[in-house]
Amino acid sequence: MARLQNVRKIEGEKVLLVYDTGQVITVPWPGFAADAVPAQVASYLASGGVVIELDIEEITDEVDRLREAKINGGFVFGDVLFDSRPENREDIAGAYSLALGVIMSGGGAPGDLYWHVTPDLISTSPEPFAPDLMFVWIAHDNSHVPMDAPTVLAFGAAALVHKKSMIFAAASIKARLRAGEPLDYTDPALWP
Repeated sequence: MARLQNVRKIEGEKVLLVYDTGQVITVPWPGFAADAVPAQVASYLASGGVVIELDIEEITDEVDRLREAKINGGFVFGDVLFDSRPENREDIAGAYSLALGVIMSGGGAPGDLYWHVTPDLISTSPEPFAPDLMFVWIAHDNSHVPMDAPTVLAFGAAALVHKKSMIFAAASIKARLRAGEPLDYTDPALWP
């Protein structure tokens, strides 16, 4: 069971409830009167817990931290979860550039899983078009997902859309918070 870790009063009549699981809930709290608080918060305050004042910049910093966690938390492409930490996004961008170059030079036909292989690499292989030369991406669950060049382009675009959608969601949430709207910025409905 989650235990209340601390209570932070923010601008207006809103309070952040922070639990030991990391969950943060924003609730409206008219007047923040001790006799009007839920039992769990009353117990927290009675045991010496304190209400921490929090300004809007601290709240928007929390939104930024959550945005980064969501950006780095992976994305789904073709019903498969892929990693999206900075180093993963760098690798995806490199594969995207390679696929684009191959396609622009006339290669990388749809269905060609060896689109990235050069003739000299094929000639040194123990057998032509060996499965280990097939272009694959390792998914979050460590499975190997074969991709032709057009799929790599779509994969790269999906990674970009994932990151950009989190950035724009966070910007919208911060604007709403700054406008005084009481909302729980951790609510999954606010994020793509």
